[in-house]
Amino acid sequence: MKQFMVLCAILPIMLLLMIQFSLDEVNAYKMQSINQLVYAKSEEAKQNGCFTSEMEDELKDRLMALGFDEEDISIDFELDSEITPDAENGREDGYIKRGYPIHYYVSVRFNRPMASVLLPDNRYYYTISSYTASEY
Repeated sequence: MKQFMVLCAILPIMLLLMIQFSLDEVNAYKMQSINQLVYAKSEEAKQNGCFTSEMEDELKDRLMALGFDEEDISIDFELDSEITPDAENGREDGYIKRGYPIHYYVSVRFNRPMASVLLPDNRYYYTISSYTASEY
């Protein structure tokens, strides 16, 4: 009888640990995917000289394909130097001169990072804030 009581006490804890391990693996995969997507877009912006609204929309669509809601995603691109309009190429956003930094900020909210907690505040933000030098 004593062993049965110990089993009843330990079994729920063991199940929660197994569920938490699975959730950690899923979240790690999502973070790795976010890193790869943001890095690819920063390389594209480096070649183009700026982040365009199309690049932002494409990044947001790919992040939503990972299972995030649109309101969970925050994307901001800053231009440190003066924007030079490029009317010849039909570019409305302009571009940054070669060698100047292009700052970008991507933040994604993870809901339910802990499997055992069912509180509304059970979430965290994964944020990438960095810059790349323009090669345009």
